[in-house]
Amino acid sequence: MKQMHTGVGRLIQGGAQLCLRATVRRGHWHARLSHDMKNYKQTVDFGRKLDAMRAEDLQRLFKAMPTAAKTKVVAALSGSLGAEERMQAERAFASMDLNKDGVICQKEFAAWHSSVNAAASVEAPTARQLMVLGMRHAVPMIGFGFADNFIMIMAGESIDSVIGTSFRLSTMAAAGLGNLCSDVVGLGLSNTIEAMASKIGIPESGLSPEQLVLPQCRRVMALASILGITIGCLIGMAPLAMFEPNRKELGKVFQLMDLNKDDKVTCSEITKSHQRLPFQVTQAALEEFLHSKGYADDDAVDFDDFCALMNDLERQLP
Repeated sequence: MKQMHTGVGRLIQGGAQLCLRATVRRGHWHARLSHDMKNYKQTVDFGRKLDAMRAEDLQRLFKAMPTAAKTKVVAALSGSLGAEERMQAERAFASMDLNKDGVICQKEFAAWHSSVNAAASVEAPTARQLMVLGMRHAVPMIGFGFADNFIMIMAGESIDSVIGTSFRLSTMAAAGLGNLCSDVVGLGLSNTIEAMASKIGIPESGLSPEQLVLPQCRRVMALASILGITIGCLIGMAPLAMFEPNRKELGKVFQLMDLNKDDKVTCSEITKSHQRLPFQVTQAALEEFLHSKGYADDDAVDFDDFCALMNDLERQLP
């Protein structure tokens, strides 16, 4: 009986200890939750205060921190960056790392800080200044584009029709040689084009050297140059409207017809070689066309007359 009482007493004592431990643990959990909620509220309040502070106040607050605290803040910020923010940070680091050794020294940071402060202190250009800046860059590019395409097309066509037929140059080879002529001539015309563009009367933009390196000014200069050279190249393609179509193909046919190499072919030779023409026409239709133009079978024509006749015939075909 005594042993039973002792066993029950121990059981009751053990149960009491378990309840006490659970109560202590529950109280510790409540205390920890309360502590976390309090820290969260303090963090939110601190974040709101930081959001309301000016950039100058934040800079003074950061400067007043000890070095160890600054290190913790920077480490915490770098760990919370998103993908886009991390890319921006990497670009900023690359702009500071002038010697590209992966480490930013004091001189590099000071140089970067000075450039940022200088850019921040530069006055933003006005809309009128940006418009004038764009015009001053677009107008010369129109001249460059026009001269480049005009000379290339004229030289390339001449090389293709005169030299290309004799030396069997391809169209791309003739175009390449025409581009070579255009580049050589363009070197001599660059100063002339710039001088002519300056005489148009476009006013000065009035921008300082510091303003010209601003991103908005650099974008305007790039876009104006692209637009100007595009317009110039399109205008420079005007000679294409003056060239006769199929001239190179007709030149090959003319050489095959000109057996005695006297740079002339008779009308009978033309009609017999009608299948070699770059368009389809029957021999009877070709003979009728030549007779309608007043040519007899023994009449001879040179290359220019031959091209004019064939182009006229092609336009009349259905």
